[in-house]
Amino acid sequence: MGDWLRSARVYARLVAHGWTQLIVAVAGGAYGVAGAFVHLPLVPWWVGLTTAMCALFVAQFRAFHVVRLELVAQTSGVRVLQAIGLVNGLGPNYWPGQIGRPPDRVPDDAYNSEANELYVRVALAPEYVLPNAELQQDVRDRMRLALNASALEGWLQRRTHAAGAWTLQSHTHKKVVAVRTLQREGNGAVTLHGDAEFLLPVGPQSPRAVLVLDIVFQPDLGAAHRLSLKDLFELCHVLLRTAVDELAPLLFPRVMPKRRWYEREPPPAGPSIYIAAMGQGSTIGTFVDLSHLTQAPAADEGSVNSRASIDTPTGVRLKPRDRDVFVRDGLKKFLAASQFVDSESPIDSLTLDVNMRSLIEHG
Repeated sequence: MGDWLRSARVYARLVAHGWTQLIVAVAGGAYGVAGAFVHLPLVPWWVGLTTAMCALFVAQFRAFHVVRLELVAQTSGVRVLQAIGLVNGLGPNYWPGQIGRPPDRVPDDAYNSEANELYVRVALAPEYVLPNAELQQDVRDRMRLALNASALEGWLQRRTHAAGAWTLQSHTHKKVVAVRTLQREGNGAVTLHGDAEFLLPVGPQSPRAVLVLDIVFQPDLGAAHRLSLKDLFELCHVLLRTAVDELAPLLFPRVMPKRRWYEREPPPAGPSIYIAAMGQGSTIGTFVDLSHLTQAPAADEGSVNSRASIDTPTGVRLKPRDRDVFVRDGLKKFLAASQFVDSESPIDSLTLDVNMRSLIEHG
């Protein structure tokens, strides 16, 4: 019975998407019923009923067509998936899913390619963009101001016990790069760096506009300090809050085509979270304390992955109430892939304190 109900809900939702046909069906049906009892001079009553039946057929056929395309997509390549809008364009094989510093980063001593550091990144993109879209000065200023007042900035200030500032390091008509000043964490063991980019399409390697938000951990050599799983859990939430709720509403409307009044706003691609350990022989365990967890007998520290991604499922729009499950499931998959015996309990036991929950929910 449960499967029947789920099918009924999906069927009703898909048919309801053809609301224009349903309006025609209701109007035609009403005209036909009225015409059966009252003489209407315009057209015969049976024309209304025929129109209603045809409109209902079109709405149902449209629902069938969507289901058929989804079935075809399960055994098809990326081209078919893109054609029906079911591709999460920010998956692990898409730049910037291949984690690393953006190729146009301005050289700086703080970005030593051999440095040991951990990247925690969230990426988000609008589904569509105008080919000739440009980033005007007001967009760049809004991005910088939003970062200065963001939940991420609040999180950084809690960690470093000091206020910082986001400045525009690179800004053109096709990209904005905002960087937060490097600051040492309160206990002095780690330097924290914030980095935000909004890039418009620049070619086949980056076919759509993309917002990238990074936090970089740069521990001192030999420092014993590592993040806890709870720290990583909180940071994922904060990055989602800042990218999805605070930056995207300012940036995306400026590069998305204008919709007609009857068109829905397209869902964004992503968000996706990427975690990467940089440096020779580094793994995520080098920077995140996993010592209290138990690995499989044949596993060791080298079995911990150096990369992890938490991707929004294809065709799904991540709702605010689902973010907690989204982050937890992604961290569980990372632990399981790193051969930890119990990847469920350590993540399920994570909680957010009152101040952190307020920061995530209200900024």
